[in-house]
Amino acid sequence: LLAVCRLYFAPSNGSAEAEVDPPLEVLQTLAFATPLAERLYPTFGGLMRNRSSEAIFEALQPPQLANAEAIRLRVFCCVYAVQLQPMYDYEFFGDANPLRPEEVRELLPFLNRLAYHFVTSMPDQAALLPAAKALRTSLTSLINLLYQRHQRRPILDNDAAWIIPQSRALLRRA
Repeated sequence: LLAVCRLYFAPSNGSAEAEVDPPLEVLQTLAFATPLAERLYPTFGGLMRNRSSEAIFEALQPPQLANAEAIRLRVFCCVYAVQLQPMYDYEFFGDANPLRPEEVRELLPFLNRLAYHFVTSMPDQAALLPAAKALRTSLTSLINLLYQRHQRRPILDNDAAWIIPQSRALLRRA
């Protein structure tokens, strides 16, 4: 599966140039015909535990953001977002979600901190390299989907775990 992901998500010439989104059919196949999201989630354990936003961001190697870890994160964000879109809330909080509730609760603060750091440290989206722009878009899209779901039915026990209120507008424009 990761070889297929490299084929569709990695820059074609090994650089951060010429980044394109995979066809919707590929995303839907990865989302609904494979256990990709649940297999990719554990690979982020090292990034999620005890590291600052700056350290996480540096591990993704800016400004290109096209290393293997960044590609895996982008694939995860894209695939999980496709899985979430048709999912009802009762499915999200039940067995239909490829991630367990405790995994989602662990994932959200990590994605929030990373998205906020990304948007504030590289605010000009037009100046981003294609791979970085694609990662930023997939990351902020997933955060927005999860936040909308949280607004309907709380995912996290505390709203303070979400990005500070002033940044919500910033992430919406990202």
